[in-house]
This record gives sequence, structure tokens and C-alpha cells, in this order.
Amino acid sequence: MDGFILRKVFTGLLPEDFIGVRGREGDYSVRDGKLYFTGNAASNSAVLTKDGFKMLLQNCAKRLAITVASRRDVDIIISTLSGNNASLPPGKQGLNATMDAVYEKYIPKNLQDYIIKNYPQWSIPERYRWHPNLFDKYRAERSAAPIISDDFNCDGKKDYAVLMDKQKKGLAVMLFLANEQSFTSQVLTENLVHDVPKIEYVLSVVKPGLYKTIDPDMEGPSQSVRLLCAGIGIGLFKELYDGGKDVYYIANGELRSCLIEN
Repeated sequence: MDGFILRKVFTGLLPEDFIGVRGREGDYSVRDGKLYFTGNAASNSAVLTKDGFKMLLQNCAKRLAITVASRRDVDIIISTLSGNNASLPPGKQGLNATMDAVYEKYIPKNLQDYIIKNYPQWSIPERYRWHPNLFDKYRAERSAAPIISDDFNCDGKKDYAVLMDKQKKGLAVMLFLANEQSFTSQVLTENLVHDVPKIEYVLSVVKPGLYKTIDPDMEGPSQSVRLLCAGIGIGLFKELYDGGKDVYYIANGELRSCLIEN
């Protein structure tokens, strides 16, 4: 594929990303902010060579301030170049640089800014990393699989729970409680066990009410828990999840958790 077609497919590519990139029979150059190819006029002469693709990747990684140490880093670069966040200036990288545009309507700007400032190496997993049926289901219901919102501490403000990629080292769920100025945050659970190629975890709002709990270490009748505020449910895609789901909730100002029946 030549550089001009690549720019149509990956809208985040900039002309300067092609500096030093070679085609099969010529070189790319940038003049006055525009991309040019100088070489043979044959139709396939501008197709990038293997070394040309390597140079393009290096240029993009440098501009996006992403260190390429694994296949996941390459996937992040590709995902970023597929969206509208690739040209963010230094200092606005982080969450926005790796966040799919689809999430922007589910997570407010002030929360984005809070995460960028306090968790600069964390990101929301890109859409391609989710089980497609799960992602499409949530899109159809006008929500997003890794983001839920409700009043989780009964103070009348909208709070958020977000499933995030913790410094590219595993999945974690963060709770963001709104206050007058911004948010306070807390990790609910991290290093989620996940040994399948696509993410199948689901966050759900558990409405206030009385629920039966599950304790696999105890025999006898089930206990109950009453949620006065909305809780955060964490489980696997329902077709693949058998049993209950972990629920995190706030009672008397204290964060608690339990396992409840579906």
C-alpha cells in the first residue's frame, strides 16, 4: 500500500510521519506541509517497502511518545492513527491518545482531564480488544462496556466506574467519585484474570435494593445485603459467565464488596 492510500485509511497519519520513508522505486518527502513521492511513475512504485513501514512506525511512535516494546504497543499506535487523536500536542497524550472516539460521549471532559493528570499511563482499552458481540451489544443499547455512571455514594452527583488498562500490564476497574472541584479516585479491583484474546468483562450498575449474596466458603442459607446507593457490578459476558457477579458498593462512607446472585 502506498503512503497516499495509507493516509486515507489511517486518518491520524501526518505528512511528516513519512520523512525518510522509502517506496519500492522512490522516496517520500514533505514540502510546505504536503506529502510528495519522487521516483518511478509506475503504479506500484510508491508502495512502501518493509524498511519503509519500519521507518513509518518509528516516526509515528516518536511523535505519539509511545515506546514500542511489544505487539500491544504497535496495536495502540495503529488504533490511535485510526481515530482523531493522533495529532494531540505533547502533554495531552495519555488517555486521549489511546481512547477510541466512541468513548468520548460516555466520559465527560473533566474526567478525561483528571485521568490524564493523575493516571497518565493508563488507558481505556480500544474497541478492537473487546469481544465484538459484547461491544456491539452495548453500542446498540447506547452505552459502553467499560464505562458506567450513577450516584454511587448517594450525594446527588454523577460518579463513574471505568475498566482501564493499567500501564499496559493488566486490567483494573477504577471508581471516580465526583466532588465540587473534580473527582476522587480509588482502584476497585486490579489484575483481573483474563486469559482469552478478547476482553469479555462487563461493568453494570446494580440498583439500590436487597440482594442475596454468595459465599462459596460457607454452608447454609444465603445472607442478604441491602444497597442504599447504586453499586458497581463486575462480571464476564453473560453467555460465558456462570454464577454471580462481584459488586462494590459504599455503605456509611466505606467501600465494601460482596458476590451476589445473578
